Amino acid sequence: MEESPAHPFPAISVIGSNGVVATLRALKRGDASSFGDFLEALSAETRERYNPHPLDRTEAERICAALDDPTALRFVLVDARDDQVLAYLLAQFVIPEGEKARYQNRGWTIEDGADCRIAPVVTDHLQGNGLGTELLKGALGILRQRGCRHVILFGGTRTSNARAIRAYEKAGFKPAGVFRERGIESVDMWLSLK
Repeated sequence: MEESPAHPFPAISVIGSNGVVATLRALKRGDASSFGDFLEALSAETRERYNPHPLDRTEAERICAALDDPTALRFVLVDARDDQVLAYLLAQFVIPEGEKARYQNRGWTIEDGADCRIAPVVTDHLQGNGLGTELLKGALGILRQRGCRHVILFGGTRTSNARAIRAYEKAGFKPAGVFRERGIESVDMWLSLK
């Protein structure tokens, strides 16, 4: 029997705009191989924009072995036919001080446990087909049910990534301010789940 993660939640069936049927569920220990395949197949462009942790098989195995971490919740969208990972969303409930400080400087207080930061990513060949929207919608609903007050983006999103900014705005996120880090301009975005 497959071990369940520390934060189980019911699976949700979703359909992308291209007809792909997928299931939103918690990442499981047994997903290490498929999750590793997913991470390693991400394009250089996607890797440049998405980097909350290493994107390789070793990290996939490490993450799947440590799913009892109470400070994170990991969502996946898997293909309903073969259970292969198509998309992933990391929700962290402990937010680095630098990220909290950026919001504090704008008059918003971010608290560990009550608030979280997210990092979603969809496999390259399915980007723009509605699966990211479904991933975000489902994950935000579960985070709301679990009492999360506010959601921020993990390190913001690059101002050059107009498609991602539109998707976040469509989901209700508001811009919180622009910042530069390592020569890259990004925008912090937040969403109230209250």
